[in-house]
Amino acid sequence: MQNSELRDEITYLKSQSMRNNLLFGGIKEPENERPQDVEAKVRSFIIDKLQLAQDLVNSMVIERAHRIGAKNSDQNQNRSRMIVCKFANFKDRESIRKQGHLLKDTNFSIREQFPPEIVERRRKLFPQLKAARDAGKRAWLAYDTLYVDGKPMQKK
Repeated sequence: MQNSELRDEITYLKSQSMRNNLLFGGIKEPENERPQDVEAKVRSFIIDKLQLAQDLVNSMVIERAHRIGAKNSDQNQNRSRMIVCKFANFKDRESIRKQGHLLKDTNFSIREQFPPEIVERRRKLFPQLKAARDAGKRAWLAYDTLYVDGKPMQKK
């Protein structure tokens, strides 16, 4: 029992260190991209694709933006790596995340960053989430909990 509690606490602490992060997918990665170019690409993406005002985007403090994953792995050869972007202000992160609906039916994506353990728990809840929405219910995931019509469902 104690090992399980410690593991859960470490997972929670990892998630807290990622809470201001967003993952951006589908942003082209040229062969000669420099690390300092990544932040500028994210800012342009937010303005162009998410339709946020340039003044607002320019005022956002981005603590760090970089690609994740191995650069030359076989898996990433024909596609761009995700960009992880850490925002200094959670409200900035949320204003960007809430514009994610504009990316529907595109090759781009935005999502919150979670530790692998939470990603797996969320993945297991997706079939229930989809079923609830297909049934006309209001459903969403928050961290590793599925909510249906405002009530938390049992975690998987």
